[in-house]
Amino acid sequence: MPEWKRPTDEPDVRDVSLVSDESEKGQWLQTVATAGFVRADPLEAPLRTRLDAALRAVPGIEDVAEEDREVWVVEDANVFGEERIRASASMVEALADEVRPSTRSESP
Repeated sequence: MPEWKRPTDEPDVRDVSLVSDESEKGQWLQTVATAGFVRADPLEAPLRTRLDAALRAVPGIEDVAEEDREVWVVEDANVFGEERIRASASMVEALADEVRPSTRSESP
């Protein structure tokens, strides 16, 4: 099963992974750990909106749907995993300083 994971020393804030959904051809499960910790605005809505936009901006992505608090289903036409990881990782990095306190004070 193809899988990509972004190496990080701060997994609650910066962990991003991607695994092939073997039950559906062309679907991938994108996990963003920090999304499981951010459960309220003012951070929750921007995080989810920006992640959706970052993934949809990758050429070849056909659809993006949030499946769970920290999991998105991504349908694509042969997009490399590294491209999806880079797209979501850049969004995570942009919000890391704001999100970090949420990962320390709440349990997912």
